[in-house]
Amino acid sequence: MVPFVDLVAQYKQIAEPVEREVLEILRSGQYTGGQYVERFERHLGNYLFCGNVVGVSNGTDAIQVMCEALNINKGGVIVPNNSFIASAFGVSRAGLKPVFVDCDPDTYLLDYDEVEFKLKNNKNKFIKAVLVVHLYGQMPNMEKFYDLCKKHKVYLLEDAAQAVGATYEKMHVGYYSHAAATSFYPAKNLGGCGQGGAIITTDPMVARRIRTIINQGSEKKYEHVCMGGNYRLDPIVAAFLFHALEKLDDWNENRRAIATRYNEAFAADNRPLQHPNSKHIYHLYEYKCETPEARDKLSDTLRRHEISYGYHYPNLITDTPMYMGTNTPVADGRKRRLISLPMHPFLSLQEVEAVIQAVLSCSPASRR
Repeated sequence: MVPFVDLVAQYKQIAEPVEREVLEILRSGQYTGGQYVERFERHLGNYLFCGNVVGVSNGTDAIQVMCEALNINKGGVIVPNNSFIASAFGVSRAGLKPVFVDCDPDTYLLDYDEVEFKLKNNKNKFIKAVLVVHLYGQMPNMEKFYDLCKKHKVYLLEDAAQAVGATYEKMHVGYYSHAAATSFYPAKNLGGCGQGGAIITTDPMVARRIRTIINQGSEKKYEHVCMGGNYRLDPIVAAFLFHALEKLDDWNENRRAIATRYNEAFAADNRPLQHPNSKHIYHLYEYKCETPEARDKLSDTLRRHEISYGYHYPNLITDTPMYMGTNTPVADGRKRRLISLPMHPFLSLQEVEAVIQAVLSCSPASRR
């Protein structure tokens, strides 16, 4: 069987230091906050060339708190309709309204032209921010989004839950925006041993406000200065993440090598497009089938060959009853044609070739 992810293989690479430090944490009684959270925040900040990283409870909370810390307390936030629903939930939980936008037909990232149209026609200033989602592990042209948001005086935010290590023009997540949120759900390219997330910002005052919000609105014990909650990162997860981060570049390089082999085998119409100025880390590899029926046939073939796969995502956000009503035809067409092939750093050459041969046997026309 070819697994879609392999968390056990990942853990084996960092097991010794993680187990030692988890035992230290349990024996110390320091079960919240402390040196392991601070060390990971500092290490991730250095990795991203950003001095302000705040660990939080998960990626959805990260989006909510990010909006609250920037005082975006009313209005709308542009969100891509083909993202995971957490992108919208984080916005809604902050008291804001998601304004859904279609995706680019080639990269599946937020459609710049549609965002520009909505901001040009934002006469009542209802739209307050744009949430760019680095879907599947690739950043769009962040310079264009930065200039556009600056021109229209709206916040630029990032959902980088699938893209730690990705860059645009060699700059990491958090560089172009007012703030970026990420997730450390175990299956992410930088995944933890439980739930976790972080907010990245270049503004130390925003970082200070984030720390206040995630600590029940308190900078000093029993003195609560704003509405907050318990959104802190667990120290055991932080210890795990510290050691995973040390391996991240190697893991991401393995992902890119696997994606290169897939790209060599598949026709241009089937493989994902990468921007020449972006460094894609391939959290997911999206193979585009010719038709929905072709995807059904391919999924059957993969199952017969005991090859795991996924759909990311089978439903648009506006397919759910909470957010119905927006028409995004490109995203709607892509959701029925995309299939996620196995993609993780520990796939063997034999497993990669097995995936390729299964895909080509199902659709010879997809051969490059």
